[in-house]
Amino acid sequence: MPVKETQSKVFGECSCCGSHTKKTCGTVFLEDGSEALYIARWTVQRPNHGIAFLILLPDIGDYISIVYSSEANAFGIVGEEGCEWYLSEASPRILARDEVIGTPLAKRVFAFLDELWVHDGELRAFHEQPTKR
Repeated sequence: MPVKETQSKVFGECSCCGSHTKKTCGTVFLEDGSEALYIARWTVQRPNHGIAFLILLPDIGDYISIVYSSEANAFGIVGEEGCEWYLSEASPRILARDEVIGTPLAKRVFAFLDELWVHDGELRAFHEQPTKR
């Protein structure tokens, strides 16, 4: 199984629309046996708010922060300054965009995203719903 979900929960409310926020986390696997841990967060019933991802590759030891825009139908790598995650100082760092884009790491990160997009049922249900504005 390409994705092993370990937890999914609804928590908090979006400050701009009042909808609930949902988070799912787990482990995603590639055919070559490599794995990554992930967290994804979005606003329930608001695809136009996008999705924020954190991916941790155990062999790298740092996070990669990714955002998905439903309006642009695209993913983007964002560094610590552009991400929406608040990590403790003891957490691994978030790689800068230029440490990922244009490197062999980018291919791996997007391969993991592909697996998540297709095989994480929570994410699939969310991004397949009509966009509310």
